[in-house]
Amino acid sequence: MCVIFLKKYRIFALFFIFFLISGIVFAIYEFRMREFNEKTMLNSTFSEAIYKSAMIYGKINFSDITDFKWNQLLLIRPYKKPRQIFEDEGLRWQNIRTKIQYHDGITLIVFLYNNQIVAFRDHGREMGDFLADENKHLIHYGYSKFNRKDTYFRAQFGRQDHLYLIHSPQN
Repeated sequence: MCVIFLKKYRIFALFFIFFLISGIVFAIYEFRMREFNEKTMLNSTFSEAIYKSAMIYGKINFSDITDFKWNQLLLIRPYKKPRQIFEDEGLRWQNIRTKIQYHDGITLIVFLYNNQIVAFRDHGREMGDFLADENKHLIHYGYSKFNRKDTYFRAQFGRQDHLYLIHSPQN
């Protein structure tokens, strides 16, 4: 009888240790992801800066409204899977918290430095809807990647004063 009790106790102890270790690993992972997102997620004032620049100057140069180091800009359209886009581009995916896959009212703006995410923002399209060219085509393949020196967008108003931000390679 004592042997059966010890076998049951060992199984319980093994399960307890397994769940304890799993919980600790999950907590560390979650803490690191939360810390990464807090460091890299841009707040709403960034979207406001985009909107104000478009309204006042009629254009946006991302180099003028950012104060951190980056060399590429990635714009991702609604309903796209950013992880898949990163893999297609040969970039290392970092688990950012975004609603882009489920929300048609935002564009995901991602700043990269040496193929690593340094900042991102779920940008409300009511604050400026990014387009790839003047024919109002959607951003190619659901996303576009630009080098820092090529991040000029000019403002254009459409129906019901909808603000479009159209890529314009020239200043």
